[in-house]
Amino acid sequence: MAGRDFKTGLFYHLPLIPLLFAFMAGLTAGRYSPLPWLFTAAWPAAALAGFMVLQRLIGQKPARVSPLVLFFALGAVAIAPWQSPFFPPSETKPLFDAGWVEISATVAQP
Repeated sequence: MAGRDFKTGLFYHLPLIPLLFAFMAGLTAGRYSPLPWLFTAAWPAAALAGFMVLQRLIGQKPARVSPLVLFFALGAVAIAPWQSPFFPPSETKPLFDAGWVEISATVAQP
């Protein structure tokens, strides 16, 4: 029977649902956040949370918050390669106003 067993003190729950929500929140934050440091901060946060999860598992203690932080950071890292890079208008404007450009090349080896 799912639920609390009062004799043994065990409690059955579904840990994948909060982890899924944390991952989706990381994806959403990585996609819609205007903060440029979010991707940079996600790597150390994922490493620290992963270390804390391992430490809690080795000590056989429950880890409640650190897996959520880990999956949030992994969600932010997972969406980063799919984001288009941000180029300020001052850097791309000369490329659009250049007109026609002829590119030629030579193949050195087959």
